Amino acid sequence: MKKIGFLTVALIFILALPVYGSWQVGAFGAMYNPNFGEVNDDLDIINLTWGTNLKLRGTIIYGVTLEYSFSPRFAVRGEMSNLFLHTSATYYDNEQILHRVTVSVRGLPIFVTGIYKFDSGESISPYQEVVTPYLGIGVGRLSTQYKRKEEILASSPEITTFSDDDAPAIFQLLAGAEISFPQNRNFILVAQIKHIWGEAIVLGSSLDWGGTSYNLGVQGKL
Repeated sequence: MKKIGFLTVALIFILALPVYGSWQVGAFGAMYNPNFGEVNDDLDIINLTWGTNLKLRGTIIYGVTLEYSFSPRFAVRGEMSNLFLHTSATYYDNEQILHRVTVSVRGLPIFVTGIYKFDSGESISPYQEVVTPYLGIGVGRLSTQYKRKEEILASSPEITTFSDDDAPAIFQLLAGAEISFPQNRNFILVAQIKHIWGEAIVLGSSLDWGGTSYNLGVQGKL
């Protein structure tokens, strides 16, 4: 319900924008490295006890953007991506019974970001590209689904599953650059780095989404 409510507000905001200005749609890929916090600390206890190597790690994510420019300097960008994290390990207990532990996390980050673009400098390269640096600050939500499955791999298998979900508010600061070429000014390369803050609570532990993301994408003017 929280995710639907946020999407509804974002849609109303976009529809309420004035008809002047310009739109851009885009897609991107990113390397995202969250801190994870207490969730990985909990897995370290299993690792120390049974000699496993359970750990959630950074991952590549993909997403789409929709941007509206009020002027050459100011824009607002909507962004939605999808991520999946997974770690699994097996171990033998003191009675030599085989166990398997699997942890998976699904996330749906949604941001609305205000962007300020600086003046483009004159290109001095033979490609005559135009580079427009920018800064931005954004707010959003990150729908989080956490699942831990514990299996006993014996002649009579047993499976126990623990799951929880949360949709915390998240924030981001970003710096990037748009690169366009004279052959087609409607096609733009986008490179940016951003830092994210946010924390989900799953099964009583903090899942710290705070971390750095390195993005590379393309945008097209409508």
